[in-house]
Amino acid sequence: MRSCLLLLFIAQVAFARHRIPSPHRRTFESRDRSLDTTPPFAERALADNIAALLGAPMNSLIAGISQAATALESLGFGPPDMAGIENGLGPGQDPDAVSRLEPDASGRRAEGNLTYYFVTNDFARGIYMLKSQDLNSIFADPSSEKQIFEYDKAVGTEAPSLFEWSEGRWLIYVSSVGAEGNGSMRVLQAKSDDLWGDWEDLGEMRHANGDRLTNYDGHAFRHPNGKRYFTYSALRSVEIAELTSPTTVGRATVWASGDGERTIEAPGSFVSGQKLNIIWSENVFAQPDYNTINRAISVDDDPLDPASWRNSANVTFLRSGNGVYGPGSACVYNGPDERPWIAYSAFYMPQGFPLTENPRRVQTQPLIVYDDEIQPMAPDRPTRFLD
Repeated sequence: MRSCLLLLFIAQVAFARHRIPSPHRRTFESRDRSLDTTPPFAERALADNIAALLGAPMNSLIAGISQAATALESLGFGPPDMAGIENGLGPGQDPDAVSRLEPDASGRRAEGNLTYYFVTNDFARGIYMLKSQDLNSIFADPSSEKQIFEYDKAVGTEAPSLFEWSEGRWLIYVSSVGAEGNGSMRVLQAKSDDLWGDWEDLGEMRHANGDRLTNYDGHAFRHPNGKRYFTYSALRSVEIAELTSPTTVGRATVWASGDGERTIEAPGSFVSGQKLNIIWSENVFAQPDYNTINRAISVDDDPLDPASWRNSANVTFLRSGNGVYGPGSACVYNGPDERPWIAYSAFYMPQGFPLTENPRRVQTQPLIVYDDEIQPMAPDRPTRFLD
């Protein structure tokens, strides 16, 4: 009887995810945008009921329920509420997004009329900005794309990442993986609050001693402690350092490791309530075992102290399923329902692809959060850009 009840509630979770509002409002911070949302914590409501029936602690049930519900979703039960968005959004890789309410013709910010910005690159000299109020067309409509900067040599632009250093002061951190890029990370700065406008080069990033900061996939974020941090991939590990200026970092700490064998890359951040979530991708981006992992620590802990990370578990929350393979290189942003969403790149064939090709597509869907931590989810099944 108890087993039947548990299965029933797990099935309910799969159908109710993204639909049951929490009685408590929480403030999320993603890409330094405060998101005042009512997250759909279906797992908590149902776990409370199961715990009462089975006499088990609610916290011990929640992880299993979430994972089981994800398995049901991958079989086609209980798809997320996509708010009219259809995946894939279009060809692309390493998505990095922000959304904001733009002023209308009268100068007022219209409620519920988000404008989305995705920054991208051409792996040569160019940095591009995608802009639209329609996620379904932002990667497909050529008029949504504009080149905002071109380097004077083939630095090999890769994985650009947006960051608002202070109100209205926007930066883009750029990896340079080309022959003329020297493996350095670079910084662009917007000349105004208009992300669609002109940008200028602030040069290469440096350590405090003046040495060039090399490695790739840099991502900056603001911590609730008021400090700014920069996290990036060193291929077999991910490091974090405090940003002492837009172009300078302090002492770095290795907070995640691939055990000397696995590639770990594309770090991102998501602050929810009392937790700092750091996400990253593992393995080779062209293979179906490429996946996305989260590790969460208290915002009261020092992210530069290795001890802060020792007791936090790695949770693989996004992996191949539903005809989606190798989901990774992700970011968190404010979605069409003004709640946290995730955007990531993936491909649609199970065998992987040669590194000389790039069949990746950008996907997006609501993020699942419980107890301020990102939870496992099934990739949304794509219906577009399948060829």
